[in-house]
Amino acid sequence: MTTAAIMQPTYLPWCGYFGLMNLVDIFVIYDDVQFDKRSWQQRNKIKTPAGSQWLTVPVESKGQQFQKINDVKISLQKDFTKNHIKAIETNYSKSRYFKEYKSLIFECIEDNKNSLVDLNYSIITTISKILCIDTKIIRSSELKISGKKEERLVEICKKIKANSYISPQGSKDYLADGSIFKTNNINLSYFSFLHPEYTQINGSFIAHMAVIDILFNCGSDRAIELIKQSSLIEKI
Repeated sequence: MTTAAIMQPTYLPWCGYFGLMNLVDIFVIYDDVQFDKRSWQQRNKIKTPAGSQWLTVPVESKGQQFQKINDVKISLQKDFTKNHIKAIETNYSKSRYFKEYKSLIFECIEDNKNSLVDLNYSIITTISKILCIDTKIIRSSELKISGKKEERLVEICKKIKANSYISPQGSKDYLADGSIFKTNNINLSYFSFLHPEYTQINGSFIAHMAVIDILFNCGSDRAIELIKQSSLIEKI
């Protein structure tokens, strides 16, 4: 049985993103759907002594109301790379594993090719390697799939020959009972993540930070161990 998951590419994803990735054989980065400005696709949070702080990638959006994620260009008017690297360095330089992983993360941010999806793809694949997740990662735009919502998800599964699909919780609203998956002989289940608590610098614990938080504080071995322990599958 081949299991798949389909997720939009987010910037510096949280640890649950990699929990889902670790559970499947093929992880499809859903990059040919409409871009949602001011969403996780272009921003995420890091922890500071004053609480959480947003890191947002500036993008060109004027006159691009209906652009797809893989068409989004990073704005050249603001040099976000220096600001993001400075913010990460300022708030994590004293964490135990910062020196071990900082170069790999910073290289991804600096080498963004002015493309949001390329930036996110680079970060996602780099962190998956750091965490020793060997799941195959592909982009949906490479598959040339048509259709809408759940129809597209089914067609992607069929195209990559996946007969089991693990969906994020957020898709429950429109997938309903998953009858379209049953009709196409695809097993449907849902991903659930019980966020682990671990020792952070900068005060008391705050959940749902960018994955670099657990990586810099815990190291890759402990991070993936916690991620695996927190990942659950809900069958329907």
